[in-house]
Amino acid sequence: MRPKFVFGDAATTRRTAGKAWVTSAVAAILFSLVACHDHSSNPPAVQVLDAPVVSSVTTEDGAVEVAWSEVDGALSYNFYWQHGDSLDVKTCDCDREMERLRHRVTGLHNGNAYSFAVSANNRNGEGPLSEVHTRTLAPDMVLEITATPGEALVQLDWAAVDYAAFYVVYRDTTPGTAKATGVRIAPVAPPYLDQGLTNGTTYYYVVAAVGVGGEGVASSEVSAKPDFTPPESPTLASVTLMEEAPNTLVIEWSEPATGPVDSYNLYWDVEPNVTTADNLIADVTSPYVHSGLAGQTPHYYVVTAVANGLESQPSLEVSATPRGNPGGGGGGGGGGDETASNNLALPVLFVDGYGLSGAPLAGSSPPWFDYATGLRPLVSETVNTFPLFQHSSAVVVNGTSYYPQKTDSTWQAQWQQAAQGPVDVIVDWGDNLTTSHLTPNSNIRIETVLYQDTTGADPAPTMTGYQMTLLGGSGITELYGTDGTTYASNRWHVFATTARLTIEKLTGPGGPVDPDVQGFSRALYEGFGTDEGGSTFGSEVNVSGKLVYGYIWMLKKWPLTPAEKTGWWRITFSLDPVAQIGTPPTVVNNHVFLTGLDPSETIATIDPGQNRSSIEIQLQ
Repeated sequence: MRPKFVFGDAATTRRTAGKAWVTSAVAAILFSLVACHDHSSNPPAVQVLDAPVVSSVTTEDGAVEVAWSEVDGALSYNFYWQHGDSLDVKTCDCDREMERLRHRVTGLHNGNAYSFAVSANNRNGEGPLSEVHTRTLAPDMVLEITATPGEALVQLDWAAVDYAAFYVVYRDTTPGTAKATGVRIAPVAPPYLDQGLTNGTTYYYVVAAVGVGGEGVASSEVSAKPDFTPPESPTLASVTLMEEAPNTLVIEWSEPATGPVDSYNLYWDVEPNVTTADNLIADVTSPYVHSGLAGQTPHYYVVTAVANGLESQPSLEVSATPRGNPGGGGGGGGGGDETASNNLALPVLFVDGYGLSGAPLAGSSPPWFDYATGLRPLVSETVNTFPLFQHSSAVVVNGTSYYPQKTDSTWQAQWQQAAQGPVDVIVDWGDNLTTSHLTPNSNIRIETVLYQDTTGADPAPTMTGYQMTLLGGSGITELYGTDGTTYASNRWHVFATTARLTIEKLTGPGGPVDPDVQGFSRALYEGFGTDEGGSTFGSEVNVSGKLVYGYIWMLKKWPLTPAEKTGWWRITFSLDPVAQIGTPPTVVNNHVFLTGLDPSETIATIDPGQNRSSIEIQLQ
């Protein structure tokens, strides 16, 4: 049976007590509100976080460590970072809710800039971002470092490092070279030659790259011991007659077994027991043609090798007796008597009014004489008869007498000065660039000629030339001569003072140019008035009597690594818009324009618009 509620005193008491409790609770709340209001007090507010203050930023090898101050009320921190010199929190990397006050980011790229910022967190969310800090890391560690000893020196070389402005070398005489204890040498660039050292002492080296971000970590250590050890003596093979030429000997030798050798020196005399105090012909290569000698007189020779600035003991002595005129002269070198240059056989057109050495032309009298041309006869030669064919130096071939180059015999093909105006020419490169096997250790002869050919023109202008014959030899031993026969030539070479030679290392066939390898660029007029020999670009009459632009490219002596020497190179012949000749300089405008290539050219290219022609070769 369902209970029945009885309304009586008990129930009334419960209801009354309940009402009293509710009334008391509401009164308490109202009293509290009235009391807070009376004391002008607000409810507790949410705490606002400050932005962290970054106290230090430390860069390391591929890493950055950032420290910051503690923020009052912070429970954790967010760390933001991004590559570059600015920070975008929407796209950057972030490590969140860290309780520490320091954070380290690794795996960064040396030499690059990175930006960083920090924020604090509490239960109500994230506070404002700290100031953005940007740091650039130092360059990478130097690699592939080598140390090569020499006489009181060590040559250091290493691979270039990206973002490096320069390098610092640290040297010590004990292993474990450190930045704190080693002798600091800066700024330097590879290759670096550390000179003035003590022979017999081992030197230890580390190298560091320096960039915008400071100095990178030190390389691995290398060492070398300078010493007095000279190269071994060459093996002198022979000295023989050059059958095709009088007053000439050919000396040949083999390099020392230990190698490599930088150069050779040849010493000679007409008395036996030759020493290094006798006649010196420096920096020669085998075979060496020694011309202009006194015929019927014994000549004695020794050879030394030079490496790292040290010269070997002389080789064993050899001798031979050249045939020919006893008054041959003695002392010529490298294919001929230095007192007698080659005779011009093919005519020449001088375009700018200047000769081979930069002297202004004055005219011609009698036929084609002008000592300023640089053609024979030279100002140092007295010629009572012209042309002069000296029978004592003649070479007889099949009953015909020929008069060789670089002897007393003197002749000169016709030359003219061009009228001021455009001169269109054909480019012909020397064939040794395409027919020889070239290596980084080759002495590469670069020859270029410019010519005009009037064959087929009506009328067809001509100039007088001399017939030339190869009398014998090959390469550097070639000997040419004339029997004195002249002819009307439809072809002549062109001489322009604005000619320039440029040699550039390429990253591959067709380019682009390797910016890390320094090449060569020299104009003809820039060498006027200097005495630099084979080190500069010049013009000369070669052994066959032709005017050529030439340069001996001794790449093995260039301060490059083997890897930098091998590969593709571009050789360019061009014409500058102007030449500056003399002091004060006279400005000479270019009048020559490259319009075509000789039909024999197979790999050369021409760009008439840029007035240049190029050949690419690969050195292996």
